[in-house]
Amino acid sequence: MKKKSVFLLAHQDDEIGITKVILNELESNNEVICIFVTDGGKKSDVRNLESIYVLGKIGVNPNNIIFLGKELNFKDGILSKSYRVLKDWLSRYIRDNNSISTIYVPAYEGGHQDHDALHVAALNASDENGLIENVFQFPLYNRYGCRGPFFCVMKPLASNGKIIKINMTTKDRVQTLLYCLKYPSQLKTWIVLFPFFIFYYLLNSHQVIQKVDRKRIFQKPHNGILLYEYRKFYDWNSFQKDISN
Repeated sequence: MKKKSVFLLAHQDDEIGITKVILNELESNNEVICIFVTDGGKKSDVRNLESIYVLGKIGVNPNNIIFLGKELNFKDGILSKSYRVLKDWLSRYIRDNNSISTIYVPAYEGGHQDHDALHVAALNASDENGLIENVFQFPLYNRYGCRGPFFCVMKPLASNGKIIKINMTTKDRVQTLLYCLKYPSQLKTWIVLFPFFIFYYLLNSHQVIQKVDRKRIFQKPHNGILLYEYRKFYDWNSFQKDISN
């Protein structure tokens, strides 16, 4: 039986931060499962097709792409409100799929409240099933060390533990940048993000993962104002209340 590597993704396009890891898992002959956990908002159908396209180019079987958010009505932006339902679903999924060897989840970094909510749910669900040692996080964006509206892309927080670098060839880096252009429904978002990704891959020849750490979810991701707080999308106290219910 093939081992399963599960990639938990809050939004349709989060896969862009872990393309090389997905490819490595496929090349190791593992079965890759990608689960999108929020509904994608008003453009959900288009966003789903965009992610199916990109993941298909990497080599993921379309039958292994699950749009959980649409199925369970998990709304983009307020995933923490559905924390308990999500955690219980993930726990059952892990329990029912004993061939899961590794789980990847967005980092706990204060960038987007949905990323952090998914991180906490995945960590606790994995812990309930004795799989927490096989769960890894990958950074997308955060505001640590930045001023004003600025933020860092794919910069791991040192407080999240040892950094594991996944090496990329020049071809890998160029291909990932080209994938960034395959989300036209998110044009406004990518106009902002794309220059940061170009800059990142000019300076770095790797993607990054870190093991998860249960004690971290009882702490604020980092000191100061989190990115989602600065943008007035959500606030830390409300988030903490949601995941405590």
